[in-house]
Amino acid sequence: MVLACSGEEGLGLAFGDPPDIAVVDVLLPGIDGREVVRRLRADKRTRGCRLVVSSVLDPEDLIGVADEVLAKPFR
Repeated sequence: MVLACSGEEGLGLAFGDPPDIAVVDVLLPGIDGREVVRRLRADKRTRGCRLVVSSVLDPEDLIGVADEVLAKPFR
């Protein structure tokens, strides 16, 4: 498992060594998770990566942003 503390850091890691799956928090410092997902989808290196967004926001507002939505808080 590889962790990043910001959207920019996560993109750099993903572009350098594309993951099979990425869990992206929507509320990130710097660029937000929606933009991270958009950039991952736009790049040929990471286009096929499965993406899960996680957030305290209403899950209904995140439908279609990524492959799956993981609502917080976790149980």
